[in-house]
Amino acid sequence: SLKWGVWMDGNEINGTWDEYLFSVATDATGNVYCGGATNNQLSRSYIGSAIFGYDSTYNDPGTSGNGNNRDGIIYEIKSDGTALLKVTYFGSTSPDAIYGLSLSPDYSTVFVCGYCSGNIPSGTTAAFDGTRNNNDGFVAVFNAGLTTLQYSTYLGGSSNSSGDRMVTIRAINNTDYVVGGRVNGALPTSTPNYILNAADAT
Repeated sequence: SLKWGVWMDGNEINGTWDEYLFSVATDATGNVYCGGATNNQLSRSYIGSAIFGYDSTYNDPGTSGNGNNRDGIIYEIKSDGTALLKVTYFGSTSPDAIYGLSLSPDYSTVFVCGYCSGNIPSGTTAAFDGTRNNNDGFVAVFNAGLTTLQYSTYLGGSSNSSGDRMVTIRAINNTDYVVGGRVNGALPTSTPNYILNAADAT
C-alpha cells in the first residue's frame, strides 16, 4: 500500500518552475534524501522552515524558469512526507543535474553523482580528476546536514565531446564509493589514471 506521497513542484511560482527527481535514499529514521534538478530559485515561502544548506542560490544559466536551464538540487523530506527539512543546490553556472544519490552505511555522508556543463565547486579533499572536459560527469560528497561539501571530482573521458555523465552511485563507507555512468572518448591513463587492474581497458 502507498504510505504517502508529496509534490515537489512550483507551478505556483510564475507557472514555470519544475523539479526533476532522479534518485532517493532513506536514513535510519526514515527521512528521505532526494537528488535531481530544478529550473528556478526556491523561495523561503515555498520551503517554509527548511534549512538551506551548502548553497542557497539557484545558479541560473539562462532565463529563470526555462526548463532547459537546470541546477542540481539535493533535499531531505521528513519520514512521513509532511515537511521539507533541508535543501541545497549544487552545480555550476551552466546546466547541471544530479542523477544518483547514496548514503554512507552510518548515514553521516551523502554521495551524489551527475553531469555538469560548467565548473563545479571544489571540496575540502583534493579531487581525483580536477579537469572538466566540456560536459562531464561528477561525484560530490556532503555531510548529512547538506551544509558542507567534503569532496568533489569530475569523472569522464579525455574527449571534449559532450555526453559524459555519472548516473548511479553506491557508498561503501564514508569515503569510498562505486559509481557508474557513460563516457564519450577514452578514459585517461595518466594524471589521473582511470584504468587500473581493469577487466576491459579499451
